[in-house]
Order: sequence, then structure tokens, then C-alpha cells
Amino acid sequence: MDESSLQKLNSRILSNKHKIVPVKRERKLHMADFFTYSSRHLIDKPVIAMNSDIMLGDGFEYIDTERMRDEKVLYSLTRHGVNKTENGKCSTLNMCLDVPYQGSHDTHIFRLAAPLNETIIVKMLDYPINMWQAENGMLWTFRNVLKFTVRNPCRVLLTYHYHCSKVHGPAESTSNEYSIVKIPTMNWVWRNVLDSFTPIESNLSYREKV
Repeated sequence: MDESSLQKLNSRILSNKHKIVPVKRERKLHMADFFTYSSRHLIDKPVIAMNSDIMLGDGFEYIDTERMRDEKVLYSLTRHGVNKTENGKCSTLNMCLDVPYQGSHDTHIFRLAAPLNETIIVKMLDYPINMWQAENGMLWTFRNVLKFTVRNPCRVLLTYHYHCSKVHGPAESTSNEYSIVKIPTMNWVWRNVLDSFTPIESNLSYREKV
């Protein structure tokens, strides 16, 4: 959160504002930031990391976060869309139900039993969260390096994409060149992206059976 966002938050009258803990950042949020903060401050607490244009829906009361912790499970959800907003002029695509799976993930749920290896997190995930394939790099790292089980039960845990402003940040975020595989110092390749794919599931599964 930058200074202008912090000022805007402080100006709002919210009934539960005492529950909000702003974290000021001097740079654009990086994927590593979600996990280094959680690793330092949120051990053994359920965490949901998501952008502000994603809203939670039904199903979250069914999650066994203690089992997620004990079995090292990360849920990374593909979003649902909305048919219209209050003014009836905005709709977003349902990536969970209406189109074939495309590697799209917007909401990440976990509960850490112990701190993560921050050296790995920073080495692998220190890039802006709005880059193309940003979530794919994260999923590949958690599955293949940190040895988490990664699942996508988006048909049970519903999230919705409310993005009617049509504002997508800097122009580079819409360019195919603005991708983690184009970062010369990080060695991401398309095979990593494809290997990160986590198909849609209709059940709350946990650790993969060996």
C-alpha cells in the first residue's frame, strides 16, 4: 500500500476498520511480498492473498485450515465472473466454469506451520504481481521447490472478479513482453508455466495420495 492509498483508507468510515492492518510498501507489490509477510507475521493463521478486484463468495466455511497446515496444502483458485453490476453495464468472464482451463489463478489460500525459506521466495518470486504468468511462477515454486500440494477447488470455493473500471495499471501490463519469462535474471521458461497448471476441481481435496 502506497501513501495515497493509505490516506484514502484513513478517510473512509468503515465499521470494521480496526481489523485492517495497512502495510506500507515503497514499490509496486511483488509476488514475494505476500509470502515473506505471511512467513514473518502470520504463522499458523489462515491467509487469503488476493487482489482488491476479487470478492469472496460461498464455500469458505468448509475449509479445514488445520489440515491445510499439517499437509502443506495451497489452494490457488480460478475466478468466477459476474453477469452484471448494479448498473447492469459490466460483466466479467467466468474462468472457472465457462471456458477451458487457461492457467488463471487469482486467490491463494494457505496456513503456514513454519516460516518459509525466504531465500527461495525472493530468488524465485521477486517480480510484480501484475506480470503475465506471475501466478504460474508462484505455483511452480510452491509445488516443485517448497514441496506443497497445490489444488484448485474453484467449483467449491467461489470467488468473483469485479473489474469494471477497465483500468489495468501501467501500459506494460497489457503487453506480452511484460512476462516473467522475459526477465533475464530469473531463468523462467515456458515449460515452468505449463508445469504449473493446476486443473479445476469440484471437491475440497488436500494432500495428493502417493
